[in-house]
Amino acid sequence: MGEDLLSKLIQARVGEDQLSDSELSIACAMTFVAGHETSKGLLTNAVLAFINHPKQWQILREGRATSKQVIDEILRFDPPL
Repeated sequence: MGEDLLSKLIQARVGEDQLSDSELSIACAMTFVAGHETSKGLLTNAVLAFINHPKQWQILREGRATSKQVIDEILRFDPPL
């Protein structure tokens, strides 16, 4: 088995208990949906923030802030959830 999340879920056990196929399917679907929704929300919030604060957009465009700094600030300023 691999080192990815799905492989780890398949291998996970508590004593003799492990996730059923149905539980694995739900966990995979929820992981995908949660990742998609938060990414979509983060990007949408970032676009709106830059529209409302064009000077901040200029700072990013001019390279006076790193991508990591911008993402961290957007997450702080207006988190996706």
